[in-house]
Amino acid sequence: MVRLSIISITTTFSFASTQVQKGGSEAPKGKKGKKPPAGKGGKGGPAKADAQQKGSIKGLTQYRTPEAGVVVLVGRNNLQNERITFQVARAHDIWLHARGVPGSHVLVRCDPGQDLPDADLKFAADVAAYFSKARNSSNVPVDRVSPKGISRVPGAGPGMVQFDKTEVIWGDPRRAQALLEGSDAPVSQ
Repeated sequence: MVRLSIISITTTFSFASTQVQKGGSEAPKGKKGKKPPAGKGGKGGPAKADAQQKGSIKGLTQYRTPEAGVVVLVGRNNLQNERITFQVARAHDIWLHARGVPGSHVLVRCDPGQDLPDADLKFAADVAAYFSKARNSSNVPVDRVSPKGISRVPGAGPGMVQFDKTEVIWGDPRRAQALLEGSDAPVSQ
């Protein structure tokens, strides 16, 4: 019974500290002092903005491939990586990541059944190599994976993934740097 009291106090404290960080005002309450449902300022936080809605690419770094003009999305931090991989990615897209080093999740947005030109796939691999800790290498192995073969690492933080059935493409970060600096890229951020 004492343990339940401690948990209750901890929960109350966590809720109170959240209110103070958001300006110190009291959170709106529903009937009989209960918190409103998630998505309306309650336990789940404020309603999600458009940039956080499932499938939205708003707020993500985007480039276009040189030949087909296909959108390439780049996650620049662990939360964007998580979003690209588990909310934005569709089964027919192509997901890329530099092998064995920390780096951005790169997603090539393809239409169902679309064949991506080799130059565009190479560009996306170069981008994945460039936005990784292997940026100063001349050749970087980049894993190409279907998004449906990716899963979260249990107990790990956002953006940490595991996958199988990969194809390795070699990316050149210097080539990506030359293309990205010589263009009007990124398309948007």
